[in-house]
Amino acid sequence: MSGKLDGLAVLVTRPAQSAETLVAALREQGATAIVQPALETAGVALEQRDLAMLAALSDRDWLVFTSPAAVEFALPQLPRPRNGPRCWAVGATTAALLQKAWSVPVHNPGGGSGVDEMLADPRFAPAAGDRVLVLAARGGRQRLQTALASRGVDVRELFVYRRRPASLDPAALQQLSEHFSHSAVVFTSVQILEQSLQLFDHGLPGPLSARPAVVISPRIADRARELGFRQVLIADGPDNGAIVAGLISLLGSIRPESEIR
Repeated sequence: MSGKLDGLAVLVTRPAQSAETLVAALREQGATAIVQPALETAGVALEQRDLAMLAALSDRDWLVFTSPAAVEFALPQLPRPRNGPRCWAVGATTAALLQKAWSVPVHNPGGGSGVDEMLADPRFAPAAGDRVLVLAARGGRQRLQTALASRGVDVRELFVYRRRPASLDPAALQQLSEHFSHSAVVFTSVQILEQSLQLFDHGLPGPLSARPAVVISPRIADRARELGFRQVLIADGPDNGAIVAGLISLLGSIRPESEIR
């Protein structure tokens, strides 16, 4: 079956756990999806005091999941909340995973997905003295935690997973080399962008930065341009549909690397 991305190869750099649905969406549109995670994720065991705090949550508390990986690695360790803390997820995909697993109301930003959208959502309004538990990756960004703490909110971080650089798959390198002249790449974080450039620092017909990139935020776009990417498109959101739509809109301007030197 033909699709709007026929003939385009797309390098998917997300961690493997969160790449599957994007890969399926790309293939549905006819793209060749080349999966090469820039980072791997691994679970972190919660301490007993953290588990006790989670078990004691009440409907006055807030529980925030920052990513699909936070849901994946936290839920096997978490007692199901008995008294209904207000559950929030930074993105729609994270919210859907949590909703399916727990069958409880889960909120995500009404204006899109992301920390800024969550902070701007009037429904997400922890007051000074409220307790907010943020389930996140060790070493992740602190934008949400810092903003809440500045409001006098009692912010507790629970690190349920960590990221580490992935190894390059020779099959992915070969596949990208074969399709290099009509390829694009997707970046969903600055860390993934930077690590991808290290993974593909040699072995391709040209620099990875010569290929068009679709990113999910202005911050990633700015960093991509600093690192030499010349064709950068910011998707309308971080969800798979927005990323695929960005690639479709970019397709007409994708040219062989030799033409954009």
